[in-house]
Amino acid sequence: MGIQNTQMYEKAIKAIAKTRVTLEVLSYHATAPQEDAQRLSKCVIPSTHVYKLQDLKFNDFSLNDEDMLKACLRMFMDLDLIERFHINYEVLCRWLLSVRKNYRQVIYHNWRHAFNVGQ
Repeated sequence: MGIQNTQMYEKAIKAIAKTRVTLEVLSYHATAPQEDAQRLSKCVIPSTHVYKLQDLKFNDFSLNDEDMLKACLRMFMDLDLIERFHINYEVLCRWLLSVRKNYRQVIYHNWRHAFNVGQ
């Protein structure tokens, strides 16, 4: 009985280790590349007026994926979240890129839907 419990414990420890490695690998691949974040952080971010973010007739279908990222950054800027919470701008860019990357390409719960909820 004791040997069986020890073997079961070893199997559980191995399974936990495999899970941790798998999650780490997935996390690595789920993070947007630093180069993309640097590129986005250097882009000029148009005003809220240009994107019509506060317009009741706002139409997100006029924006491509890149514009949605810039519009998200504009929302963070306009709400003063970057300054208020001391968010590193490049880290924010990478986070937004990672969020976009991790949304599945499905009809409804996708990056565009996430943008709409945020907007």
